[in-house]
Amino acid sequence: MNSTWITSGILLEATIFFAGWLAYKQGVFTHLQMVATWGWQCLPFLNHGGMWCDVFLVAPSISYLIGDYGEQWSMPAIVTMSILGILGSMGMHGVYSAGNGNAVYYGDCLTSPDGLRPAGVLHVMFMACAFTVLLLFYFATSNVQPRDLAIITIVFVVHLGIAVLQPTWHVVHKINPTVWATAISGWVGLMIGTACVLVVPIHNFFINLFGTGH
Repeated sequence: MNSTWITSGILLEATIFFAGWLAYKQGVFTHLQMVATWGWQCLPFLNHGGMWCDVFLVAPSISYLIGDYGEQWSMPAIVTMSILGILGSMGMHGVYSAGNGNAVYYGDCLTSPDGLRPAGVLHVMFMACAFTVLLLFYFATSNVQPRDLAIITIVFVVHLGIAVLQPTWHVVHKINPTVWATAISGWVGLMIGTACVLVVPIHNFFINLFGTGH
């Protein structure tokens, strides 16, 4: 465990805890708080499966990748994947805000009828970082350890299942097609990333395209 791993882990975990504080300040941290503040209950921060996944799955995994693989990433790769990561996170949260069950009527710890709450905006930045690092891991890392590839892919398959599907189920006790499509597209993306590491010609193509950090 190196200092980069520790530092990035602390920053990522702090981001989620700060999002929780913002949710608390807006009265959407617990069910009791939501009822007292807004007169109805929906999906508070403490009941959002995605927030728990961020703390115990996403932040540790992303910080591990930064610490162990960051030196292999070239600046062109970092810039390219950062742009894609930001766009991906904005798109995902846009779909979440507009299509999370009847989010426009209920709202939750990340969204309101008017759009993203402050905690939601912070979560956009958190997931932009996560997406960026995942893209760098799959498409710009020259020496990927097979064990890490398997573990990271499994972790994010589980994360998607909980973080994308649970919120809608909690709100309306069903999962609409838009949410299913979001989860499935994420799973497909993980499979594509895994294949790009395992299929040598494709892997070499991306490494030659972006170069390495050495």
